[in-house]
Amino acid sequence: MPTSALALVLIVALAAPKGDPNEIAARAAAGEAKSAYEAADYAKALEKYSAAYQLKQAPRLLFNIAQCHRQLGHHDLAVTFFQRYLDSGPASDQAEATKELIADERTKRDAQLQKDAAEKETARLLELERARTEAAKAEADATKQRSEELQRLITEAPPPPPQEKPAFYEKWWFWGAVGVVVVGGVAAGVAVANQPHPTPTSFGDINAR
Repeated sequence: MPTSALALVLIVALAAPKGDPNEIAARAAAGEAKSAYEAADYAKALEKYSAAYQLKQAPRLLFNIAQCHRQLGHHDLAVTFFQRYLDSGPASDQAEATKELIADERTKRDAQLQKDAAEKETARLLELERARTEAAKAEADATKQRSEELQRLITEAPPPPPQEKPAFYEKWWFWGAVGVVVVGGVAAGVAVANQPHPTPTSFGDINAR
C-alpha cells in the first residue's frame, strides 16, 4: 500500500444523522462495516458498506467499498470503486492517495491475470499429458492382449480335422443290399433253367405233295 495512502484506510463515511431515516440506517450500517473492517472481517465490512451505499450514495462510501475489495484481493473491483470515488472530485490529498492505490491495484491485477493464465496453461498441459499417458497405456494393453492371444494360438494343439461322411456306396448296408439283389437274381435264373419244357400237343405241318 502506498505510503501516502496509509492514513486513508477508511474515510469517515457520513456526518451525523439529521432525521432522514435512510441516512440514519446508512450511518448505522457504515458503523457496523467499520467495526467489521477493523476486526479484519472484510467480507462483512463489504456487505455493510454496500448496504449503506444503497441507502445513501455518499462518495466516501465508494472509497471504503474499494478498500474492502482491495483487502479481499478483488483487484479489478477495487480499481473500479477507487476510480468512481476519484471521479466524484475528492480533495487533492485524497485524490493523490487514491491514484496511488489505483496504480498499485492495477499492478496487482495484471500480475494476478498473468498468474491465472499461467495456471490455466499449466492445467491444460497437464490434462494433455494425462490424456496422452492414458492413450499410450490403452495401446500398450491392447498390444499385450494381442501378443498373449497369438502366443496361445501358437502353443495350443490344432483341433483335429472334421471327419468326412462316407459316400453311400461305402456304407455296409449298400453292399448288403447289392448282395441280396445279386443272390436273388442268380436264384431266379437257376429256377428258370430248371423248369421242364412242355411237350408239343399238336402235330407238325404235313406236306400233302
